[in-house]
Formats: sequence, C-alpha cells, structure tokens
Amino acid sequence: MVDQPPTLPDAELVLLIRGGGESAKEAEEQLCQRMASRVRMYLARRHRDPYAVEDTTHDVLLALLEGIRQGRLDDPAKVGSYALGICKNKLREDTRREIRRHRALLRTGSDGPVEMALPRLQVGRLEECLLFLLERDRVLLRMIFCGGRSAVSIGEELGLKPQSVRVRRHRVIDKLRQCLGVGRYEAQR
Repeated sequence: MVDQPPTLPDAELVLLIRGGGESAKEAEEQLCQRMASRVRMYLARRHRDPYAVEDTTHDVLLALLEGIRQGRLDDPAKVGSYALGICKNKLREDTRREIRRHRALLRTGSDGPVEMALPRLQVGRLEECLLFLLERDRVLLRMIFCGGRSAVSIGEELGLKPQSVRVRRHRVIDKLRQCLGVGRYEAQR
C-alpha cells in the first residue's frame, strides 16, 4: 500500500506557496489540481468551445499562482473566490477585446473576402463564430486565407512544424463548421 501525502486545506497550500521553497512547488501542483476542475466547470458554462475552456483554464491558473506569489490574495481561505474572480475578469477581458476588434472591422466598412464567399445571411453568423475562436486561431486563419501563406512559412514564423500548422488549421476549421452547423471539414487530397 502506497502512502498518500497528507491533504492540506486550500488556505494552507496558499501559505506554503507564498513561503516559496521546495514545498511551494508541491503546494502549487495540489492547488492547481483542485482549482482546475472548479475553473473548468465555471468556464464550460460560459464557453461553447472546449479548446477555449482549456486555454482559459490554464491562463486562470497561471494568474492565480502569480497573484498568490505576489501577495495579492489577502485572505488565503478565499482562494476559491479569488480564482473565480480571475475567471470573470478573463472572460470580461476577452469580451472587451472582441468588441473592440468587431468595432474596428465595422469602421473599415468592409466585410472583406468573407462577403464574397458566403450569402449575406451567414456572414453575421460567421462573425459570431469567429468571436468564439482564440486569438491565435484567428491569426492562423488570417495567415492562411487572407495572407495566402503556406504551412511551412507559417510554421517558421510561429515556431511550429508544418504538420502542426495543418492540424491546427483542420481543428479551427472544424470548430467554425460546427459553430455554423455545416458538418466536419474534409481535406481535399
């Protein structure tokens, strides 16, 4: 029978993290494991995209640890509330960024190449679906479809293998198609 390490309350883990040292690393790991499920559950109710939920969960956990290390959490017993507060702020930040981007697109007065490819009714839906993508996914789509760049050149710029770029492209297109209700993307061979 393997001995399990003692399970400490969240508040004690916060104090260990603040103290630094070797025990802080284990405390960070335990706290992140506990908080990850809470954060994921909170975000899953507010995001349609499971990839965005995972990415935002990681961002929240990093911000949580950073906040604890820097002493921004006044009451260690309220670490759960602090983590959910970070979630809310991240979601607000993402929404504000998307609104600013959308307004900037409206100011230009052009829907760009999307308008030519889709009937007017679906352009609005496509814009909504694009808002749910992560910024890195939107950048990838712009590089491919607006910039006409190859997977090799994109991979060189982003520090990825060309195969990884193609896999990400397929995943992003699948997300868009799913959001639009069109079905899965099948690559043309």
